Amino acid sequence: MERRWVHERIVKPFPQGLFSGVITAYEAPYWRVVYDDGDREDIDLAELKSLVTTTKWFAWLAETDLPDAFVCPCTLEVMEDPVVLVDGHTYERAFIVPWLALHATSPKTGLRVASTVVVANVALKQMIVEWKECAAGTGAA
Repeated sequence: MERRWVHERIVKPFPQGLFSGVITAYEAPYWRVVYDDGDREDIDLAELKSLVTTTKWFAWLAETDLPDAFVCPCTLEVMEDPVVLVDGHTYERAFIVPWLALHATSPKTGLRVASTVVVANVALKQMIVEWKECAAGTGAA
């Protein structure tokens, strides 16, 4: 049963971005992942399940023609309440407000921000709502 994941491709989010790799072996209780850049990592069952779920999510996103602008650059999820920060980037409100309470920097650029005020991105929110309604009608979302 544990070996069924060997040879599966996975995607893993790292602070530097998304990395894909292949599960190459199982040696109880770990699976060996070799990433496309050559790095290797041993992961346990909990992380394997998380990566399989993440990989399926990204596969679904790739198949639905989801515009990149609809996805928060930090949570990697479709935004429900997009807001703009003074850095010019749009984030999910539920992510950026707590972030700004702890940091005075842009999570995207790492630079200090002159203001921690966020403004609702009403136009983007409406586009996301319309995309969801359209996708729901086609069974894609």
